[in-house]
Amino acid sequence: MYFTNYMKDIAIIGIGRWGKLLLKEFDVLSNIKYCHFLGNKKNQNWLRKNYPKIEIVKNIDDILKSNVEAIIIATPISTHFEISKKALQNNKHIFIEKPLATSKKDALELIKLGKKNNCFIFVGNIFLHHPVFKKIMKLTKNDPIQHANFYWNKTGTFKDDIFYNLLSHELSIILEIFGNPLNSKILYSKGIISKIDQLIIEFNFNKNKKCLVNLNRISNFKNKSVLFKTKKKILLWENNKLFQFNQKNLKYDLIFTSKNEPLKIECKEFLRSINSRNLSLDTSYTVIQILDDLTKKIS
Repeated sequence: MYFTNYMKDIAIIGIGRWGKLLLKEFDVLSNIKYCHFLGNKKNQNWLRKNYPKIEIVKNIDDILKSNVEAIIIATPISTHFEISKKALQNNKHIFIEKPLATSKKDALELIKLGKKNNCFIFVGNIFLHHPVFKKIMKLTKNDPIQHANFYWNKTGTFKDDIFYNLLSHELSIILEIFGNPLNSKILYSKGIISKIDQLIIEFNFNKNKKCLVNLNRISNFKNKSVLFKTKKKILLWENNKLFQFNQKNLKYDLIFTSKNEPLKIECKEFLRSINSRNLSLDTSYTVIQILDDLTKKIS
């Protein structure tokens, strides 16, 4: 089994839609001993049918007291801090879906606790592991991005705060490209189903660099794209494809298609990093700082 030299036993907390995808990937890479979820009969039947060797645990404390080395946390955002804190207190490495927490105070507490107990924290900023993003970073290494427009259209989910659910993804990309913004401004926000379902934010950086983020989770179609402008070229990241604008023909040419799933890459990276502990949480913490400031502007 691949990567068994990095980790033998893990547990997964939460097997909703995303938790199932994580379970599928980690089942290939490691030994999943336990799974905990909130008693959904369909999920229980699905787990017993597809992964009969995984033990279903009703009490999270049974996982925390077990000999698993790491815990995968794929629960609602509002539960991230509480579960992560308990896991770190019990000396477990954690893979936690973004964001790390919903406040600067809680995020900092988790980071300090992880360092104190020598536990590794990995935040699931999946788009940072996307092959298209890696390609963009290579193409713009000597021709820096000056401007970016982010567009994300989808339907739902409406239970989680749009800032922490969707904007956190975009911020992780923005910070990797531009660094910390000088300032930000909410240009438009509208609630349709929940408090905010449509959102447009402007971020400004040093050297007149700028980006706009457009989020719409009440859209009748699903599409995620980012338009990048450098001094020499225009690039368009659309789902799993990368296009470059042809100045002569005035059209976009396909230059790269991702053949590898970013989730698989991300899960492998987590297992590698358990040994090396070479990943920084600076980006994940800064995301929380910016979200904290933005949500105060809207409240």
